[in-house]
Amino acid sequence: MEDKHGDSGPPTMTEGLGVVLMVVGAVIGIVGLLFLFDGYLGSQIAGGMLLLVGLSVGSIGSFLYPKKEGKNKFNLLSWTSTAKWRIPFFALMILYSLYVFVTNRG
Repeated sequence: MEDKHGDSGPPTMTEGLGVVLMVVGAVIGIVGLLFLFDGYLGSQIAGGMLLLVGLSVGSIGSFLYPKKEGKNKFNLLSWTSTAKWRIPFFALMILYSLYVFVTNRG
């Protein structure tokens, strides 16, 4: 008997890989966020880079995660949900990094 939502059968390899990538991306992002608020400039730069890498890996994982009714469950590739929030976030992170760099030059 088929499920109402069409989610019958075991998960595929890409679905499992998507879940693993989302978890790894979240862990990398959390570590990057912790490094971002450290007192040393090198740690802050590394934290920003880890945060960007973690978000990218998590986005790829959510793209591979199973689809429901023909749409991605998280819909991270559409302009309305992704770029609208990520582009200003990255711009603010760059401005914050520049501010920290300028104020810690002495």
